[in-house]
Amino acid sequence: MYNNYEDWLKKYYLLIEYLKINNNYPKTNETYKGVNLGNWVLSQRQVHNLGAKISNGVLKYKTTTLSEKQINMLNEINFTWEVKKRYSWDVYYNLLIEYLEKYNTYPKKGEVYKKVNLGNWINIQRNIYRNGEHQTDGSIKYNSIKLTKEQINMLNEINFIWIVKKQYSWDYYYNLLIEYLKNYNTYPKANEIYKGVNLGDWISTQKSIYNNGILREDGCLEKYTKILTQERIKKLNIINFNWDIKIKSWDYYYNLLIEYLHDNNNYPKRKEVYKEVNLGDWINKQRTIYNNGTLDNEGNIIYQSNILSKNRIEKLNSINFNWKVATTSWDDYLNLLIEYLNNNSGLYPKANEEYKNVKLGNWVHTQRKVFNNGVVKDNNSIISNNHILTKDQIKKLESINFNWVLNEKKYNSRIISNKEELISLRRLLLSKINRLPNIEFNNKSDINILNDNFLNSFYTKKLINKN
Repeated sequence: MYNNYEDWLKKYYLLIEYLKINNNYPKTNETYKGVNLGNWVLSQRQVHNLGAKISNGVLKYKTTTLSEKQINMLNEINFTWEVKKRYSWDVYYNLLIEYLEKYNTYPKKGEVYKKVNLGNWINIQRNIYRNGEHQTDGSIKYNSIKLTKEQINMLNEINFIWIVKKQYSWDYYYNLLIEYLKNYNTYPKANEIYKGVNLGDWISTQKSIYNNGILREDGCLEKYTKILTQERIKKLNIINFNWDIKIKSWDYYYNLLIEYLHDNNNYPKRKEVYKEVNLGDWINKQRTIYNNGTLDNEGNIIYQSNILSKNRIEKLNSINFNWKVATTSWDDYLNLLIEYLNNNSGLYPKANEEYKNVKLGNWVHTQRKVFNNGVVKDNNSIISNNHILTKDQIKKLESINFNWVLNEKKYNSRIISNKEELISLRRLLLSKINRLPNIEFNNKSDINILNDNFLNSFYTKKLINKN
């Protein structure tokens, strides 16, 4: 036999042991008991499927051989010679990000996107997370499938929804409420979760329909598309349901704001809840009315169905209320990014990460997305959907060696050691991709305006694949 038979036999029995334990084949490059069993399995398939016969039925592919005896031994354990094309976890992950950005919703179960069953992949991730066993290394394993700690973190970074909201019947909520009242002798708070169900929200909905709904001819109360039948009203009355809606007064919010400003010396973020009250939304509402409304003869401001009275305006002015709706300019974001990088050893913010009340992670991702996927115009600006990167903005980002790579993990494997090759590729980058402002290079030092990390890990690989 042409290969070291003892070495082959060792790996053969290791594979039998691995299959018995894992009920699946090792992945490419997977090591088992100090042996790269994944690559060994791959080489057997390559020789069998691509090899040429050299003598006595021996197959050879490159430097690897496989005899008839070895093929028969692998057939005895029902070795799978053909492998269905599989996409890496990262391919699915990046397709999910692309899908969410395009449609702002998740694909349905079984839905195919770009020839990939993305819906099923999402369902698998949720199934592992919900039913799997947590391992000591932070991963979750379900049957033979594993979600690593890193993969879980990557999904959390894009606010992946692990548990899809289940539709429960009205009677299910009703019986849960009876159980809750029996156990705690009080009502759940707004949005309080009980046994995995938002019971607080359900109660608020019943009260809202009862107090604000329209009475139909059949005796049902209807608000928008939600209905409260007479039978359900009777059921709730039997348990002495409290129909009152607790509405906080304007002055209550006003005094809470004074207290918040005193304690924090800053305004709450939008949607921020303080002492069980959405103070952030209330502030935004006052600003919206003030900035968009119409002033009447009495000094009140009216916007749509909302009124901000002269007296309330004066009250807010007395505490130097900031009427300006907070907006952040592109340069503000850039300065915040520079500050963030300095404070975090050059690490970039994660997707959706906030820094100083600003979604800096989203902004960074947007710049990369526009740069990589947008259309280059004659003035060297790049446009993608409603976003634009001007020539001047690109230069500003280049001046801080901005990392343009959308998926750093995927492209960081390639490193160029030859400086002349790097310079050549940089010139090629400008002429073929035209993503950066046209710059004349007079000497090698001028090349430093471009980002080594960006070229090495991203476009250089693309260019090499093209050529």
